[in-house]
Amino acid sequence: MDSSFGIKIPKSRKAGEEARGKIVQYIVEYHREHGYAPTFREIQDDIGISSLSLVHFHLDHLRMMGHVSFLPGSARTLLVTRSGMLEYVTGLRSNP
Repeated sequence: MDSSFGIKIPKSRKAGEEARGKIVQYIVEYHREHGYAPTFREIQDDIGISSLSLVHFHLDHLRMMGHVSFLPGSARTLLVTRSGMLEYVTGLRSNP
């Protein structure tokens, strides 16, 4: 399903959650390996997301949920928050 802005939205909530989980885990591993955050394009390419706008969609959702933070327009400022680590990396839910 497409939104009015041309962003592809996953057909199921489960697919969206799986994609966001992969993104958070990728950010954590990338930061661990390189010492800085990946770019949105690196996330798209390495995870295999079909478009950069879909990466933005998922990261905006994660930011609204408090799982990641970043400064729009600033390169490599992406960070996974404590709640993001609890939700996606450790498998523990921050809000049961």
